[in-house]
Amino acid sequence: MKKITFILCLILTSKIYAQNVGDDIVIGKYDRVHSEILNEDRLLLVSLPDGYDKTNIDYPVAYLFYGDRIMQYYAPTISEIDKLSSDGFMPQMIVVGIGNTDRYGNFLPNNRNGVNAGVDDFRKFLKEELFPFVENKFRTKESRIFIAPQASGVFSMNVMFEEQDMFDACFMNNPFRWPYNREYLLNKSLKYFNSNPEAKNYIYASFNLNDELDKIGLEYIRKWEKQIDSLNLKNFHVEVNFQSESNDFVSSLELKDGLKSYFKDYIFPNDVKVESLADIQKFYKDLYSKFGYVPDEPDVIMTLESDKLQQKGEVEKSKEILNYILSKYPESLNALYRLANIYREEGNTEKAIEYYTKCVEINADMAPARRWLETLQKKE
Repeated sequence: MKKITFILCLILTSKIYAQNVGDDIVIGKYDRVHSEILNEDRLLLVSLPDGYDKTNIDYPVAYLFYGDRIMQYYAPTISEIDKLSSDGFMPQMIVVGIGNTDRYGNFLPNNRNGVNAGVDDFRKFLKEELFPFVENKFRTKESRIFIAPQASGVFSMNVMFEEQDMFDACFMNNPFRWPYNREYLLNKSLKYFNSNPEAKNYIYASFNLNDELDKIGLEYIRKWEKQIDSLNLKNFHVEVNFQSESNDFVSSLELKDGLKSYFKDYIFPNDVKVESLADIQKFYKDLYSKFGYVPDEPDVIMTLESDKLQQKGEVEKSKEILNYILSKYPESLNALYRLANIYREEGNTEKAIEYYTKCVEINADMAPARRWLETLQKKE
């Protein structure tokens, strides 16, 4: 089945609220969770999807380690997820950044003395305290991905061999960069997959060749790739992104490419014949077998399909989709503006004014809606 490689958006895909000079630019909020296991409070940085407080939708969760590195990891992660989800390449997500207190103790199974420094307690903290905290406080789907820069890649791979159901996919830096853990991970991997040949998961590992540790790590990750290939695993997928040498102190996760690869089946195909809302709904319901949950239909995709139906003269079917969008995303400017235009063209001035008014209330700077509203009000 042929997939679209891009989505041409001649539509409004995000809300822009009028702001005052001096207002803060906000991409999330700080939170804290107390851990009895770690005997400490742990800082969290939480970003909710656009419109979260206006919907009843549940969202998958992305857990970002090194989450307190705001400019290095937190802001870029939110940016990539927002861009891809806005264009229909992946679902919207709650992003939970986890602050570090003892990153090597939390993340490395073996220190230089071959001693487990605390990864078991950190894993228990995630499973028994952090996940319940997030899932009780926010509306979440039964899906988690890990975003694991630097040493947290080692932790994530080790977690997978201990409890594979803790996450569905992980986007990490090369976990074999770190000494004292390379042979440990290789041996644990072989033992795990021999005992769990049906294991299901997705790993995207990316790294630069910045120094000698990276070069040794490259040898080991190639050994791991050969190990995985030799086992002929059906449900376990690994992608390795080898980057050229660079002078970057912090290696990029290449998160955009990793997310697009993992969610490739989420992209709505351009060869699906959509005759009604039900066709769109069926496509996303069928993704349950891939992701373990039914993704909510993206505003942008439903809007594009409603436009196609309207262009074919199927106005009522187009309206059905637009009204469904509003049932899920009450402040969708995509749906509100199009419904206003349809009612105006049908001569239903009262309904057109109602929907143009809602557009302007959400975004006072939305010039087309404001102009039509002023025009119609003058005619009354």
